[in-house]
Amino acid sequence: MPVAHVRRLLDMLGFDEGTIAKPGGAFMRYLAAIGVAISVLALHPGDGRAQTTTICGQKVDYAMTPPAPDIPAGARAFSGIWVGRATQPSGNGTDVTLCIGFVIARIEPQGVVRARYVWGDSVTYHGNGVAIKPGVSKWRGNLAGEVLHFVSQDGNYRFDLRVTGANELRGVYSTPDGPGDVQLKRQ
Repeated sequence: MPVAHVRRLLDMLGFDEGTIAKPGGAFMRYLAAIGVAISVLALHPGDGRAQTTTICGQKVDYAMTPPAPDIPAGARAFSGIWVGRATQPSGNGTDVTLCIGFVIARIEPQGVVRARYVWGDSVTYHGNGVAIKPGVSKWRGNLAGEVLHFVSQDGNYRFDLRVTGANELRGVYSTPDGPGDVQLKRQ
């Protein structure tokens, strides 16, 4: 920016050449405030900026918004990235296990939760890996007391999750094939 434009801008802001470089002057305080604001914004990773992570082999884009201070602590505990497994009995004495994850990116005051649900590219069945189509989808959930409920858009899949430790979510899920167990760890 040419010097003449800078001088014109400073004049518009009410700064003259005598006050610009004066230690403790208004212009120096203004620059210090801008520097602090930029530093805080740049160093705070949960400010709603676009981020990317990998869960169960899938690239997940998200924007994490920290819960507001007026959100109860029990609800705030759900916020974050959770990865683990969903296990369902197959009926013949073995379990079907799928890598899953949730990016719980936003918790609203009314108990509405915005998240990404992620599932991996293989299922362990009878001790063998079976290829499936992996995916990432947006899910909306609701907090009711200490339980977070997610239901798929088609209503076929449901997760009911509880925080069971500082870094652990556990719960159940239901599919057209029956119920299963969910265990997730905070990442």
